[in-house]
Amino acid sequence: MLKSISLIFLSLANAVTKRREKFNRVAIRILLYSSIVGYDSLAIISLGRGISIYGGLFHSTAMTHSFDIFINLVSVLIGLIASNLRYLKIAESLDLKLVHYNIDKDKLKTSRQWKLKSSSNSFSLLFPHKVGCPKGSVSIKTYAKVDTKKLEINSLYIKLNPWFVTGFTDAEGCFLINVRPNPKMKSGYSVELVFKIGLHNKDSALVKNLRNFFGVGIVIAQGTDATQYWVGSIKDLQIIINHFDLYPLITQKRSDFELFKQVFYLIKQKDHLTHEGVKKIVSIKAVLNLGLKDNLKVAFPSIIPAIRPQFSLQNIPDPYWLSGFINGEGCFMVKIIKSSSQKVGYQVQLDFVITQHSRDEELINSLIPYLNCGILVKTKRGEVYFTTRKFSDITGIIIPFLKQYPMMGVKSEDYLDFCKVADLMADKQHLTEEGLNLIRNIKAGMNSNRWDK
Repeated sequence: MLKSISLIFLSLANAVTKRREKFNRVAIRILLYSSIVGYDSLAIISLGRGISIYGGLFHSTAMTHSFDIFINLVSVLIGLIASNLRYLKIAESLDLKLVHYNIDKDKLKTSRQWKLKSSSNSFSLLFPHKVGCPKGSVSIKTYAKVDTKKLEINSLYIKLNPWFVTGFTDAEGCFLINVRPNPKMKSGYSVELVFKIGLHNKDSALVKNLRNFFGVGIVIAQGTDATQYWVGSIKDLQIIINHFDLYPLITQKRSDFELFKQVFYLIKQKDHLTHEGVKKIVSIKAVLNLGLKDNLKVAFPSIIPAIRPQFSLQNIPDPYWLSGFINGEGCFMVKIIKSSSQKVGYQVQLDFVITQHSRDEELINSLIPYLNCGILVKTKRGEVYFTTRKFSDITGIIIPFLKQYPMMGVKSEDYLDFCKVADLMADKQHLTEEGLNLIRNIKAGMNSNRWDK
C-alpha cells in the first residue's frame, strides 16, 4: 500500500511543474517509511509453503524483504538527485553560453561549468563537466528554469561579492539616526538606528540577496511599489558595521557611516538613556543626511553640530565595487536622433552614464583614468556625470568590464539590451529600416519603460 502511494507521488512529480519538489519529498518520506517497515519485518518467520500471500508467487522471505528495502533506498536516492537537478537560469542572449557555477568551498574543493542550450522561450541544461572556474561575484546556490520572455534574472539565490555590496551601498544605502520624543524614557527621547536599502519591487530578489548576504535584518514593503532591506537592532547592526569596517565605503557616504557608528557605540554604552547622551546624538544627527527636523531644532536650540568626518579620495578598491556602484547609479541609454546624413533618416547613439552628487566630483573624475575613457559633466542642479558615448569605448571597455564583473537585478537587464543594440550596430544593422525598428523595440523596454511592464 505504501509503495503504491509513493509511486503515485513520484508520477505526480514527473507530471507537474509547480509542485514537483513537494511531491518528490512526500514520495521520498513514504519510501523511507516503507524501508523501516520492511526492516522490522525481517524478524517475522515466513511460512515455508502455502498459498496466497504466504507462499507460491507471493512467497515472503528475508531475502525478498532485503531486496524490497534495497529497491526503496535506491528510489530515495534517485528522488534526492532528481529534486536537486533544476535548470540554471541565466540572463544572456539566446546564443549558446557557458556559465560558471562556484560550489561552496567548504563542501567541495572544485568548480563546475554548466553548458546551456537555448530554445525559443527557455534555456535547457545539457550537461555538467569539471572545469577551472575563475573568481566570480556570485556563487549560484539554486537553480530554476527561466522563461526568457520575462527574464527575471534576479530571482536566483546568489552569494554577493562583499565589494559589490559596498559599492551598491555607496550608491543606494542609507544610514539613519531617529530621535523621537518618548515620555516613558528617562531622557524624554528614544533613539533608533537604521540601516536600509530600498529598491523597486522588480528588484525585490536583489534586496533579499542583500539580506541573505548579511544574514540579519528583514525585508519589508515600502509603499506599494518598493521593497526595503531594513536592519534596526543593535546586535544586527554590529554585523553591518563590521562589514563596512572591512570593506569601507569610498563616497562621501562614508562620513555618514562614521557618524552612524559613533551613535552606535554611544547606544552600546547606554549613553542614549541620559539627557547628555541624547544631546550628543542630536549634535551628530545635525550633520547627517538632511540634518535636524524642526521639532528637534526647537527642543535643542543651543545644540552645536558635530564635526563631520572628512576623508580624502581613495582609489577604487576592487572592480566589484565599481560593478555594485554602477548597479545603483549607472544608466544605459539608447538614443535615436534624426539625421539627414543617414539613409534611414536617423542616427543611433549609445550613452553610458554614472551620476552622483557634486560632493563626490573627485570620485567621479577618478573613473576617467580608471576606465581609460569618458568625460566629466557638471550640471546646474549640483550633479556630476561620468559619461561616454564613443562606440569603441563602449564596446571595447564598458561592455567587457561589466561582463567580467557582472551586475545583478533589473539593471543587468538594461545592460543586456544595451549589448544587443551594440551588437546590431557593430553589424551595421542600425543603418537599415529593419535593424532600426528592432533597436526601437529594444529601447522601448529599457530603463523606466521596464518598470511599467
